[in-house]
Amino acid sequence: MARHYSFKQLHNIDVEKCSTTDDVLSAMREGSFGGRELGRAWSVLQEVMSRPSCDLILTISGALSVAQLGTIFGSLIEKGIVKCVITTGALVTHCFVEEVGLHHYVAPERIPDDILLKRKLNRIYDSLEPESNLETLEQQTRKALSSFPPNGGMGSYELIRNLSAALFDSREPKGLLGAALRKKVDVFVPALIDSELGLYVFHYLSDKHKENTLYDPIRDLKRYAEWMSGRNEVAFLTLGGGVPRNWGQQMIPYLRSVQGTDRGKKKPSVFAGVRICPDTVQLGHLSGSTYSEGVSWGKFNTATKDRLVEVFADATVVFPFLAKAMLEFRR
Repeated sequence: MARHYSFKQLHNIDVEKCSTTDDVLSAMREGSFGGRELGRAWSVLQEVMSRPSCDLILTISGALSVAQLGTIFGSLIEKGIVKCVITTGALVTHCFVEEVGLHHYVAPERIPDDILLKRKLNRIYDSLEPESNLETLEQQTRKALSSFPPNGGMGSYELIRNLSAALFDSREPKGLLGAALRKKVDVFVPALIDSELGLYVFHYLSDKHKENTLYDPIRDLKRYAEWMSGRNEVAFLTLGGGVPRNWGQQMIPYLRSVQGTDRGKKKPSVFAGVRICPDTVQLGHLSGSTYSEGVSWGKFNTATKDRLVEVFADATVVFPFLAKAMLEFRR
């Protein structure tokens, strides 16, 4: 029998010997296919959490708050694992719905979308966002906006923090926004106007015949650049892709390009990156592109390549297990 001593041997995943989520994910690294990549992702995140100098940036796209992952995001922020969040206006809108006490629902089968429209029930794949939720949220948002002092435009991170403080009042929701408010973690929404929340701001300004003194996206870039410049190392945990992914990563080559004119600020290195996204590379869009492609843009460097992990999977399926292991590790 031939023996290939130079090759690393695969090992069976013996779940009977696994007592924790950590054990299972670590064992998966010795297997194959997508399971091995998820195991590798866990190993990399362990390294990130073991480095006090490394700050983890969470970028999120997709309706993951409707998918009921909001409390998971909140826990990662509360435990000090996630230090910065970059996401979409839609996700933040749905987070606000949940965290002010409203709910999402299972979409009933065999009811056509035109009937759902008549019943004012907005479908998100297999779930529902009742229009009444959004109407209530807009009313609360407009009331909060009217109380903000006219002190110039706010970045999305400021707008969301101030809205969270006003809308939650004495509530202390366990979701992403409540945790970010308590822990003073910035939540950036670079494409805020592409959302219901952005439309609420626009409607408020139009209705009051006011100039836009509320929202200034350049303040987001300034704040993020300052935050980045104060880090020694960062790591990215990306769920999905799109604008949050690129907006978060583009600051690395930008800071490098202005190093000669901005010598007083440190430029962080990227220690690692973990991406969970089912999109395939051959589609050619950013959500499907690999981290190694980012090396060519200067977003990552070749020294990091062994800690860049691609998990081609639905985040709603695998991320809860990965997050559970992260929370157990931090105890």
